[in-house]
Amino acid sequence: IIHPIASEIDGRPCYKTLSMLPSEVKHLLLCVPPTEGFKVVKEAHEAGYKKIWIQPGAQSDEIISYCNQNNIPYLEKRCIFLYLDKNKFPHNIHRFFLKISGKI
Repeated sequence: IIHPIASEIDGRPCYKTLSMLPSEVKHLLLCVPPTEGFKVVKEAHEAGYKKIWIQPGAQSDEIISYCNQNNIPYLEKRCIFLYLDKNKFPHNIHRFFLKISGKI
């Protein structure tokens, strides 16, 4: 977890910047406002991150264009909470309908 102030969230360590993350981390889940996202995606690419999951609300045309121009695989328009086994309302309802429709 990258957080500019917190040292820990729910028992998980937080790092102030991408560059402070352990080197084995190579994928990024983008959960920031789109106005900040481009800077984060560019920094992640320069640091060698291989894939980016862009949470709904974090995407922008600028981010998508940058990913496409730099051959960065990304996933957008899919909330990561829909893919967790133990999720809560409203994600569990969305997940149920996606599963029965064959989209998960």
